[in-house]
Amino acid sequence: MTSKLNSKLKPFSRVWKTGALTLFASVLLVSLTATTAQASGFSCMSVDRTERMDLFFDSLEDGSQATRLVILNPNVSKRRQHVATFNAADGLLRTEGRSVEAVVDTSFPESSRKGERLGGTTLGALSMVRLEIDAQEHLFAGRTFAAQATYLKSSGEVLTQDFDCLTFDGLNAPEELAFY
Repeated sequence: MTSKLNSKLKPFSRVWKTGALTLFASVLLVSLTATTAQASGFSCMSVDRTERMDLFFDSLEDGSQATRLVILNPNVSKRRQHVATFNAADGLLRTEGRSVEAVVDTSFPESSRKGERLGGTTLGALSMVRLEIDAQEHLFAGRTFAAQATYLKSSGEVLTQDFDCLTFDGLNAPEELAFY
């Protein structure tokens, strides 16, 4: 009798497991999408339009720590724009007041493209990138401001580049940030 009952319940069991798995996957996808959409930060374009830096924070509150810096070359196809990514979780990104420092370590896969052009030199020639924010007021979403990148080469030479930046949050993030 028990085996007849089990054989009748097996199809139901498979349907329930499949349905539960589908529900779990849907909830996970919605959670990940909601988390990504709530990112805050700055999107900065160099004045000469050769580099773009996207800096992500948990929030735009004063004292927030940067979580990720993504450097792009906007003058090539979207598929090849990525130059480097620096993550605070890897110890490569540090926030100090209104500036963010990224340590260039080409042994990390996300910053290993040594030949990529950046700030008038190549990524492989750099030891540090520093982005200094020129804004005294609270940085709320939609505000524009100036910034300056300082590139420290391994040789000790220092290069600088001016940027125009826009703050964003999950509600008003620039469309091009959608691929992060």
